[in-house]
Amino acid sequence: MFEQKRNEGEALNKFAEKPLLRYPDFNEAIKTLEITYGMSAMNERACLITGEPGVGKSTIAKTVNYHLNKGYDPKHPRSVYVKLDSPKTIREFTEQMSNGLITLRRKVSKTELKELLRKAFINQGIEVLVLDEIQTLLPAAKESALARDMADAIKHLMEELKLSVFMFGVEDASRLYDAAKYNKFTIGQLVSRSNATVRLKTFKNDDVWIKVLKYMEKHTCLPTEISLSDPKIADLVYDATKGNFRDLNNLIGACHTLYDLRKVESLSVKTLALAYNHENSKEITSNPFIEVNAQGIGWVA
Repeated sequence: MFEQKRNEGEALNKFAEKPLLRYPDFNEAIKTLEITYGMSAMNERACLITGEPGVGKSTIAKTVNYHLNKGYDPKHPRSVYVKLDSPKTIREFTEQMSNGLITLRRKVSKTELKELLRKAFINQGIEVLVLDEIQTLLPAAKESALARDMADAIKHLMEELKLSVFMFGVEDASRLYDAAKYNKFTIGQLVSRSNATVRLKTFKNDDVWIKVLKYMEKHTCLPTEISLSDPKIADLVYDATKGNFRDLNNLIGACHTLYDLRKVESLSVKTLALAYNHENSKEITSNPFIEVNAQGIGWVA
């Protein structure tokens, strides 16, 4: 599959190019985004997709943005992806949305910045705004005026430009990133107008999990000694990832990294064990792929 002398990152890069996983939750999210986009020509639309960390929200966000822009001039994209970074003012929020769209050669006022952003969307023919990490706006919702400004900024772009706005955010009860907090932020202006909210969940150890592992097997780019979908291996991988899509992707990605570094020659239980430690830096006793007994340490048979 590869040259005798492996190029740095070769297997990992090939693995990273795999197509989007399709399963019921992802399909529902994609379908909702398609409906939202299809109706935006008649009425501004927004869609909110939430879920626990690592369930695939950013994967969907980046994939949708990529496919919307496929075949388009990079200088005139149809969709803009913005990963928000905890803006604390409406100016910071606007600056993050405008990153890459406009070049500022002098300091401008907040009003000028908003107008430049509006013109950039119009001139470049942008139809979709993809906002990832939307939960970083929620702490600002403690200040009702700031929250209203941020929601109004999105609403204004939607109404004036007939944009579709796709929002992706983490649900984390420990940090109060829950449905009530999201609704408070949108102040009933965005989500309730679109009736488009999807909640992604972590996988359960069931038939869908086996399908996910078969998807990973299909797109693995190194020789294999084991089948990820074998029931015993599937259980071990589930113990290692707790059904979290990002953790699974990182685990199999780490296997490819170790292969590229010539530390392993194939996908095996040993490779999974080394990849788990590579990703987590945890004690051996917490590694589900390792057995510790009277004879010493070994790989789970």
